[in-house]
Amino acid sequence: MIAIGLAIQVMALLLVLILHKCKHRALPFAILSFAASIIMTLGYGRYLLSGIASTYTISFIPLIPPSVVILDPLAAFFGLIFAFGFPLGLLYGSYYIKAHPAEGITAHLFWLGLMIISMHLVLMFRNSLLFMIAWELMSLSSFFAILYERDNKETIANALYYFVMMHIGAAVLLAGFGMLYLRSGSFNFANSYIYNPAKWLLLIGFAFKAGFFPFYSWLPKAHPVAPAHLSCLMSGLMIKTGIFGIIFVLLQSLWQPYELYILLGIALLTAFNGVIHAMVETNIKRSLA
Repeated sequence: MIAIGLAIQVMALLLVLILHKCKHRALPFAILSFAASIIMTLGYGRYLLSGIASTYTISFIPLIPPSVVILDPLAAFFGLIFAFGFPLGLLYGSYYIKAHPAEGITAHLFWLGLMIISMHLVLMFRNSLLFMIAWELMSLSSFFAILYERDNKETIANALYYFVMMHIGAAVLLAGFGMLYLRSGSFNFANSYIYNPAKWLLLIGFAFKAGFFPFYSWLPKAHPVAPAHLSCLMSGLMIKTGIFGIIFVLLQSLWQPYELYILLGIALLTAFNGVIHAMVETNIKRSLA
């Protein structure tokens, strides 16, 4: 069901490109996206309620060795958030686009759809090569989606800042996965023990996306210049991929008590910092971010 949902979302991407000259091109995109989300919600719900985990191996991708794909309750929990939240963002987005028409509506819808697809793939891929491809697609598609109002200099400047910060985080992730590969000799990390210093590199890489202190500087810059519905999807959904990665690393690693105290301190500092900024902020999108 999840594969069917992803296939329908891909159809929505292709359809919006085919109908790029049609005045009502957003409607079929929204209908297919809603259908895909409903089907994926049912699929993720099955994994979450049953507590089962399914492992698949895909071997048809050129230049990439057989790769592990896993659907487990952790991925299903975050997948449910994505599948339920994306239609809500689209529903508001349909009204936002009508009120703020721009030349790049077709491209914006395409990048939105690609962003949600890559977010789902991040949850399932347990091969570092495929994971990084999905992670990059998520960052690139959200970057281009931010540029809906491409004539605004502030939008371009803040979007580029977001682009650079995401790639710094991706570089740290890549270093962590590289260390795992050197130790295990395999790109598949489904059941690999994550050791020092790889676990800290992966945590830092995911912390960039999750907006943990001190890697949160892109949040109040990128979200306010994004269209309102995209700001909602980024702050409500996309940064959860960073939380997913952090939880995954915590579960796949051994931790000393002092290390957990360090993580707890960073988490508390992040929460306090976020609340203080939100209380004094007057921009609602920046406050939510």
